[in-house]
Amino acid sequence: MINFEQIEKKLDVYINEFNNEKIFPFVIINNFCDNNKLMDLYYNIPAINKKNKSKDLMFSAKKYERSNLTNIDPLFLELHDDLLSNRFKKIIRKISGKKVFIDDKFHGGGIHQGASGSFLGMHTDFNYHPN
Repeated sequence: MINFEQIEKKLDVYINEFNNEKIFPFVIINNFCDNNKLMDLYYNIPAINKKNKSKDLMFSAKKYERSNLTNIDPLFLELHDDLLSNRFKKIIRKISGKKVFIDDKFHGGGIHQGASGSFLGMHTDFNYHPN
């Protein structure tokens, strides 16, 4: 799903952009994913399932989560595998110039959905990782 070849061809551009940002380092990668696959993935986002109610009651209401992307749809599995691949890790390491930890368990990640009337309050995400 990730356009690895396209990203790898422009690595020097991304490294330069990342290192020359004034406020904080970041880079925008257009066409990061294959657009057709991304749109198919979007249309295959599952409907909210009440059994996936979030346990995070402090900062959100009517929030539902699915942390396991591998059993939703083959496109979610492909995205999952691409994001956890050594190839992706190498790209992130080269752009950032830093050692990168990629969480294969997606701690706190996955699909987060809000039902009608939901809200997500101001908060910060984790400042530590359990592993």
